Amino acid sequence: SEEKKEKILYDLAELNTYLSSGTIKGINVFGRAISLFENGGYLIIDDLENHFNHEIVSTLIRFFTDKIVNPHGATLIFSTHYSELLEHIERNDCIYIVENKDRITITPLNKRMQRNDENKVQSFKSGLIGNTAPSYEAYIQLKKSIIKKVETKP
Repeated sequence: SEEKKEKILYDLAELNTYLSSGTIKGINVFGRAISLFENGGYLIIDDLENHFNHEIVSTLIRFFTDKIVNPHGATLIFSTHYSELLEHIERNDCIYIVENKDRITITPLNKRMQRNDENKVQSFKSGLIGNTAPSYEAYIQLKKSIIKKVETKP
């Protein structure tokens, strides 16, 4: 087998040629997290699950909640569209629900769920906590609109 030559990059933009977007994001996020574990601080990530598989996201959340890995109390602040990630967070007062109903509201989860041992994922999926997904009616309207557009194309 042919040995691969070591690559030396002089421009960070070249990383996209050799590494996946998930690997690049992983290097960046975990590098910053390690720095925060040493000193404390905040890491803010929008759509945490983008470019990461579930296990990588779970690992990152577990690192932030582990007092041995994170002795200085670094804080991970993230948004997500996947309620399944809530299974990794024990306390309801650490989770906030953002909704847009005529105006944007932010509600601590512990105002809607009193007990930490309740199944957060099932509560979201059943709509008990609030419907954060588009409505079925909106889905049907979009589907009909697409079908009409496709059918009328010459």
